[in-house]
Amino acid sequence: MRRVLGAVTALPLLLAGVVSCGPAGEEPWDVEVAVGGLAPGPLEPRRDHSLVWTGAEVLVWGGHGASQHAPFPDGAAYSPAADTWRPVAASGLEPRTRHSTVVVGERVLIWGGFTPTHSGGPDAHLARDGALYDPGSDSWEPVARAPEGRSLARGVAVDGRVVLGGGFSQRGGSDFLVYSPEEDSWHTVPLAGGDEGFTVYDIAVLDDTAVAVGSFDARRAVPVEGSAAGGSVAAEDSGTFVTVFGADDAVAPVRLLSGLAEAGEASVFTGLAVSPEGRALLALRGEESASLYEIGAGGRAKLVDRLDSAGFRPPVSSLTHPLLSGEMDFVDGLGLVATAPGEVGLWDPEAGRSRRLQVEALSGHCGPLVPAADGVLFGWGGLGCGSAGIRVDIGA
Repeated sequence: MRRVLGAVTALPLLLAGVVSCGPAGEEPWDVEVAVGGLAPGPLEPRRDHSLVWTGAEVLVWGGHGASQHAPFPDGAAYSPAADTWRPVAASGLEPRTRHSTVVVGERVLIWGGFTPTHSGGPDAHLARDGALYDPGSDSWEPVARAPEGRSLARGVAVDGRVVLGGGFSQRGGSDFLVYSPEEDSWHTVPLAGGDEGFTVYDIAVLDDTAVAVGSFDARRAVPVEGSAAGGSVAAEDSGTFVTVFGADDAVAPVRLLSGLAEAGEASVFTGLAVSPEGRALLALRGEESASLYEIGAGGRAKLVDRLDSAGFRPPVSSLTHPLLSGEMDFVDGLGLVATAPGEVGLWDPEAGRSRRLQVEALSGHCGPLVPAADGVLFGWGGLGCGSAGIRVDIGA
């Protein structure tokens, strides 16, 4: 996780008690959780908005209220050091919701999403445009239009470029979209074998490459890296796949993962994160168990830890994807931290222990949470919540 720049002031403590669930018979894991409120912000309540940590501030932009067809065009930035908000300059973009937000260098890319205006073309209400926001100058720069519009795409910054994958597309494509801020240009990186039958769930950064995980429709047989003669795989070998590729690669090689205990279940939660040591970790949770795998450079998966309890919940659901996605990251001293509305999940793979944290103040927050400093998360937004903004401090 990125560290907070400057000191973080103490916030009013709302509740320090913890209700935590772990595997039966497991030694108790003493975790301290403090939940505090943020200063009131200048924005109306909303959902499906941007919530991103820039390195010094929490940026909120866009989203919608009661109707998705009436999104907001405004934003604001919260400073933890001062416990204050500042309005964000007008972006020049059409109001939108369920857009993608990625920090790249010193700027933030706002791209895509659902707009109230129909394009008249195959993208319908999905936007192909976006803009780069500079927090230092409080200014925006429009970017070139992408090859297609999407909403809820997940994105990362890879070697100075933005790589976007997954989400919802009217065209049904699952190519990765790559934007270069230096050249103000886009290109696509297709998955090997074509884009039909693939669903990208999550994406992370490993060194100068992107690592993505998703599912494959067993009704199709496609070329797969390392497959048998003929370059295709049988339907029974289909299921979960990973891909590791660079932003300039012509194609993203697909490797199907076999032997995953949870992969064949009807409801699976998935998440990717990279440890401080540079290990790409894939978390899968089914109905009865959760497993953690390390993804190697060639896309192979090695089991790291398995929990009999399904108390840890990665952020992306195979049933509701791309909706209801949270965040998962790695924190020194805590291990994996996964967020969802109303809860935080912890998994320490070194000790083989997990915790599902639920406190009264956290359960009243129905908006997203974003990691900032080690053990510190910020949340803002959600409709029908008792508190619009919260800060969560977690200590082992």
